[in-house]
Amino acid sequence: MLPRNPVSLGLTAFYISAMSSAKILYAGVNSAGGEFAQQNLPGMFGTDYQFINQSAIDFFIDAGVNTIRLPFLVRSTFNESYFSEYQTAVNYITMRGGYVVVDPHNYYRYNDPSSQPSSGSIIG
Repeated sequence: MLPRNPVSLGLTAFYISAMSSAKILYAGVNSAGGEFAQQNLPGMFGTDYQFINQSAIDFFIDAGVNTIRLPFLVRSTFNESYFSEYQTAVNYITMRGGYVVVDPHNYYRYNDPSSQPSSGSIIG
């Protein structure tokens, strides 16, 4: 319901006009998958986890989405294969012109990731 007061009506019209001309800088989606298979570490890429589906990324980028949240599981030991697949996903998104939100996804816990989210020390 619009206000009856002319000043309020003018401010409301100004607000609606300003909002309709505002440019969205970052429009995004989540790409879940890399944080899965915690019970099967280190897991096998393509079987236990997958960071992105390239055709899904292409669809969203072509539709105007420019930001993808890309979660990964923080592990107690560095895994070269896991990192390499994550890097490939980041490179694909950025090569398509998108931004990546790097998301360490451990339910705010570390240590014993095989029992997440109910074990480990709280991060922060």
